[in-house]
Amino acid sequence: MFAATFLAPLSLSHADQTSQKDALEAAISYNLARFTQSTDKLDELGHSPMVFCILNTNVLAINLRKMTAQQRENKSINLHEVADPNDLYGNCDITYLSTSDLSLVSLDKLTQSGSLTISDSADFLDAGGSIYLQQRGGKIAFSVNTSALKRAGKTLSSRVLQLAYEVRSPE
Repeated sequence: MFAATFLAPLSLSHADQTSQKDALEAAISYNLARFTQSTDKLDELGHSPMVFCILNTNVLAINLRKMTAQQRENKSINLHEVADPNDLYGNCDITYLSTSDLSLVSLDKLTQSGSLTISDSADFLDAGGSIYLQQRGGKIAFSVNTSALKRAGKTLSSRVLQLAYEVRSPE
């Protein structure tokens, strides 16, 4: 099921594709959060509850809200929809940023404050982001910047890294 979520095809009309693409990016982002560990924040059962932040103007917020409302596993993911981009710093374990959101924040500052960052912006990994979501051959794939993960104090499951289209370790 985990791999199927990442590899789901996009074969709809353009309007439906946009909506489907948003839903898939939200699902992938949510699953990435489920398989993320914070190196310094574990609860009594060895789990790390995650605060997933997104600007409240982002279209993925609706889909993420539905997913977090239906949580059933031990992994707790708390969705925080924020209006002010400054509220992202120091308050988020994971932050989703659209291409337009990137002009409102400092990726370096988000990473230094301990946030794994996810975006669909083409140059995201080169700019210091953690995970880049991309459309490849009618599917949504993701690439990972392990240096950014390390700077944010986060790790991803080895299962997730095996599913990645690309894993970068620039330093």
